[in-house]
Amino acid sequence: MLDPGHGGKDCGAIGTNGIYESSVNLRIAAMVKSNLESSGVRVLLTRTDDTYYTLSQRNNMARRSGADVLISLHNNSNTSSSLSGTEVYYYRAMSKPLAARIHSRLVSAWQPIYSDNPTMYNKIVAADGGVRYKSFHVIRVEECPAVLVECGYLSNATECSMLCNQDVQSAMAKAVSDGI
Repeated sequence: MLDPGHGGKDCGAIGTNGIYESSVNLRIAAMVKSNLESSGVRVLLTRTDDTYYTLSQRNNMARRSGADVLISLHNNSNTSSSLSGTEVYYYRAMSKPLAARIHSRLVSAWQPIYSDNPTMYNKIVAADGGVRYKSFHVIRVEECPAVLVECGYLSNATECSMLCNQDVQSAMAKAVSDGI
């Protein structure tokens, strides 16, 4: 199950160019779904349009569906416009290997995007490695591995611009799909 984070009355972060995180999340999720389905995987989405669901509703969708994994797709924001890069969060130990695989693929996807920008290239991997334990409500499910993916930072003007590019969204989607 893919969960494009936010939606409806909750737009999530607002990028430096005014884009809503919920829109970027939905686009990337649709691409991940397409990638996985072309490999024969059955994929469910928590939302397919700009609809709001609570975190509990999203958890329950995963539980009731019998999902093998839950991937909550997001893009980050911070008061510091210099932060960039990708992080993947897990709550249960069984989810850590999935988080590490997705994060590794995302790092590999960002490297060619920033190959001509050494400042951004050097920020791809956070000092702590970018695979993090956190008790986010949406990934607190027992039935299957669940991770929350932060593809990049919408509060960083360079990264926001990249994340609005369809080719970069496609690269993020491929990375998440390959990690799954």
